[in-house]
Amino acid sequence: TGDHPSRPQEKSAQAAVEHEKLLSDRETWADAQRLAPLLAEDLVWVTAKGRLADKTAAINYPEQAFALDGDPDLVRSHAVSDDTGLVVSNVRTARGPAVRSSLWTRTTHGAWTLAMRQDTLEL
Repeated sequence: TGDHPSRPQEKSAQAAVEHEKLLSDRETWADAQRLAPLLAEDLVWVTAKGRLADKTAAINYPEQAFALDGDPDLVRSHAVSDDTGLVVSNVRTARGPAVRSSLWTRTTHGAWTLAMRQDTLEL
């Protein structure tokens, strides 16, 4: 099995990591047509300043929401269920280094969307 997860839950963790990487790519987040399908309709984002943001805000202000200095550094991925994966990574934002938690869920149509994200600035 090696790099190929055999259990559905392992696959959800892998899918979450793959989609997190896709969303961190400027070519993805800078294009609203590529970005919108990756965000859940009821997205909840707790920003590094402790404010709540939604899908509309993320699409309208992609630079503030998604721009990073360098690539995310994966800390851990976890399969919550067959259709939900959690990704925790260290990121470098315009506000400084942060720990980012992202919850990805598979829709009834099979697409993976970001359902919840929280950024916590490192002290």
